[in-house]
Amino acid sequence: MNNPKKTQELTLKLIKGHEKYYKYQKPPELIKYEMFFEKCCRKTRDEKGNQVPLVDKQGLPVFYQLHQLLDGDVDNLSEDQKQIVLQDPRYKDPATGRIKVFPYKTLLGVVRVQTQADNKEWLKARWTWEGLQCDKEIWNGSFDVGLYEHPMPVRRLKPVNPNDKDSFQQSVITAINCQLVYDIPFTKENYEAELKKRNAPMEERHIGMTLQRIDSKGIEYKNTYEVLDKDQFLTREFDELWDYLASAPLSYTLKTKMGKEEFESRNKQYS
Repeated sequence: MNNPKKTQELTLKLIKGHEKYYKYQKPPELIKYEMFFEKCCRKTRDEKGNQVPLVDKQGLPVFYQLHQLLDGDVDNLSEDQKQIVLQDPRYKDPATGRIKVFPYKTLLGVVRVQTQADNKEWLKARWTWEGLQCDKEIWNGSFDVGLYEHPMPVRRLKPVNPNDKDSFQQSVITAINCQLVYDIPFTKENYEAELKKRNAPMEERHIGMTLQRIDSKGIEYKNTYEVLDKDQFLTREFDELWDYLASAPLSYTLKTKMGKEEFESRNKQYS
């Protein structure tokens, strides 16, 4: 899922004054995105008594945490019952054994993207978030960071007064097309910044690193290449690395991905 919230904000700003001709509807991606926060964030009441999201001093949503739910549990669980809940492996960080802090964020992979139209490189990150609901069930969300769909207006001439055939014609927005836009430049610093956002302490070598290329017309190449050597992924020239992985025999490409020493170590049992 891209950043649907940003797309919505840009779309609503773009169509302001054109609502008569273009009826905006929330796309399924945005509904799914908002549902995660609706289900997993605490609520409060405003001055009029309406239920609104609870936010912290930075304006960020406050998520449900297991201890808070247990302490305020309407079922009045006994201490023994609470301890049973606390031992549930769904709530435990597999690396530390401690209760997870929600949202529990796992970085699945990072993608080094080259857009050939401008010969620039971008960073895309693939995440899964676990959120805790008020009933203590876990809600999973998947998010791609580093790109969004930028709305592009489709205009037509419409008469100001439809009942007057000689009425002045005005340009109005009747439809919206979208263009995929990347907004995080690919740098080592930005790569490291994404790693710091993790809650899940997955070993870095388990985070997928992928090369992706977008042609001058904005179309993704069918082929992508996985790179398991971090130094090559971060420092080697994109075109050089792409061409090498594309042309190398599979067995040799695997050596390049893993690093020669790791490749040989993994295959000692077969020698």
